[in-house]
Amino acid sequence: MSKRPLWIILYVALLLRAGLLVAGWHDPQRFFAPDSNDYDFLAMSLVEHGEFSRTPDGPAELFRAPGYPLFLACIYAGSNFSVYAVLIVQILLDVGLCWLVYLLGVRLCSRRVGLWAAALQALSTVAIVSSVRILSDSLFAFMLTASILLLLNHFKTLRWQPLLLGGIVAGCACYVRPVGVFFGVIVLLVLLLRCRSVRRAVLFAVVFAACIGPWILRNYIVADYPGFSTLSGECMFKFQGPYVLARVDGVSVESARSRLEAELSEYKSAEDPTPGRMEFKRASIGLRILREHPWTFFAMHLRGSLMVWVPGEVELPALLGAEAGEKGTVEVLSQKGLSSAVRYYLHGRMWILWILVPFMSVLLARYAFSAVGVVRHVRFRMGPAGWLTVLTVLLFAILPGVFGHPRFRVPITPFLNLAAGVGVVWFIDRFVRRRGVFR
Repeated sequence: MSKRPLWIILYVALLLRAGLLVAGWHDPQRFFAPDSNDYDFLAMSLVEHGEFSRTPDGPAELFRAPGYPLFLACIYAGSNFSVYAVLIVQILLDVGLCWLVYLLGVRLCSRRVGLWAAALQALSTVAIVSSVRILSDSLFAFMLTASILLLLNHFKTLRWQPLLLGGIVAGCACYVRPVGVFFGVIVLLVLLLRCRSVRRAVLFAVVFAACIGPWILRNYIVADYPGFSTLSGECMFKFQGPYVLARVDGVSVESARSRLEAELSEYKSAEDPTPGRMEFKRASIGLRILREHPWTFFAMHLRGSLMVWVPGEVELPALLGAEAGEKGTVEVLSQKGLSSAVRYYLHGRMWILWILVPFMSVLLARYAFSAVGVVRHVRFRMGPAGWLTVLTVLLFAILPGVFGHPRFRVPITPFLNLAAGVGVVWFIDRFVRRRGVFR
């Protein structure tokens, strides 16, 4: 079969991403988001001091995983700290992701579905934007999709090599974004419950643990913290707990946060804990608030997760030079709802939404075709490949909660586009070919 359609898709994907890079070439700060500075500073620390900490000879970093800062550091070291070199590499990786999406479609469905899925991935605004941001999303999406492809190959052939490689890639992905640990749990469940193979589950668990174990050991040695990252504890203490407390007690988020900080200070004065024990205490305080008010937390978490599905096009104005504010949007969302959060993000300039209407229409069409694809293929009696794909999408759609943001849709965009590809092919077969629309 001709490979020309696939090459055209990859070429279009490259042009779109490179075009956005060129549009902001004269102002590299456009490619930085609030979280970008952390990654950039840690990368600088690795290159200049060989230390993974926020200050020279300072405490070891426990919040950020080292994968993406190391990725930046390797490119910085060979390009004289060029942000553009990082973005060029990310663009090439994102074009490679389009190719992986094609392979995913071929593996699960057909070549036609693979081509449509790759085309939709090439045109996905949220993916295009992530490829030109100093953020871990694009790299993590590439690694997650590669891991799933390897695991699907194992499900089909039952060979051990794809399972081993899939476990290694999944373990390494955790260093890019710690939420990858939950993906490892999903793979284990699929191997145990759908493949019904204890041997394969144990092998994957050993490989996965061997990948993330060294970092857990490092954290325990340098900070008395036997965990992979303090991300979840930090989120519960600094955001989820205060948001829930503010809603229940009718106070401001800052006031609720101050109360939790005061409780933590009392513990620190009484116990004089190690950095690791302090992080455990922070997590336990936040978790206690969530346990005391589970329904409030659940409602706020689900409402925040809806932000994952809003159009990623709202980030285009910032990349093209129009002012847009991200900091504080999460708090506005939790207190005043979705419409107020969008208005805050756009600084009240709602006319920008009208410019983005065509993009949003395409996104809605993609969602509609995805729904068709889900209805056509998702069944209770699915094989391991289907369950792994569905559970992965559900995981990354629900996890963000109050931190919901279109960028967190990036890792599951390949699978949404795969479902949309199924829907498009079904529509063509049903309404175009059979009814002779073009006759």
